[in-house]
Amino acid sequence: MSRRKAFTMVELMIALGIITLLASLLIPIVAATRRVAVRSRMKADVMAIGQGLEAYRLDHRDYPRLPDTQVWTDSADIDGSALLCWALLSPGPAAQDGADGPGFRLRGIQGQTYGPYLDPSRFRISGTDDLTAEILDRNDRPIHYCPANTKADIYKPGGFISDYGAYGNSSYGPSPAIRPMYDHAYFEYCLSEQAMATMLGDTNANGQIDPGETPVYIGPYVLWSAGPDGVFGPDPNDPLGQRSDDVTNFTP
Repeated sequence: MSRRKAFTMVELMIALGIITLLASLLIPIVAATRRVAVRSRMKADVMAIGQGLEAYRLDHRDYPRLPDTQVWTDSADIDGSALLCWALLSPGPAAQDGADGPGFRLRGIQGQTYGPYLDPSRFRISGTDDLTAEILDRNDRPIHYCPANTKADIYKPGGFISDYGAYGNSSYGPSPAIRPMYDHAYFEYCLSEQAMATMLGDTNANGQIDPGETPVYIGPYVLWSAGPDGVFGPDPNDPLGQRSDDVTNFTP
């Protein structure tokens, strides 16, 4: 009778080495493919939110904005993320405004129900508090929102693209009469100065658009997700400071 020859130790080690090599090659490819897929879905989400903001503007003649005074809540945590969720989904209980489910009424239990301006089944939100809930991205982090200042003028030399340079100072800098294009307060300090500057075109990070610099975006609002790495703006490990996986409505 013939005997079945078993694997030798050398053959077994070679087989394991081949499997390990293939795994080391495939795992990064699979991970990169997943990151690309997540970013693609996040871009589609940002586009859907943009469409929701346009629908809101048609109903209310402006994009959502924080009031000049805190008349709608005593919470200090309200920022652009919470405002975005309230305006487009209004996920709070019906008892607050008389609207059944997502959406809101402006005059209690009477009048037209506005929204929701997004499909509630498509987006995850953090909690159900109507005033502090936030729309989450595909990595379960808030999507940040900031409307443009309609009185801003960034076309003039020294025009401010953001007022983050004003914090800790008594004015907006050399041209205090020129209001910033985007109010950094809407982001509630979630973005570093360098990150916001680099992404919006302020390459020397002084809070304004200087001669020789070009604004990346001058649209009516900013939508911003930190991306899969959770870091706003360029990757700090990138020596050139150019690579970023953030997902916004103003960069590809």
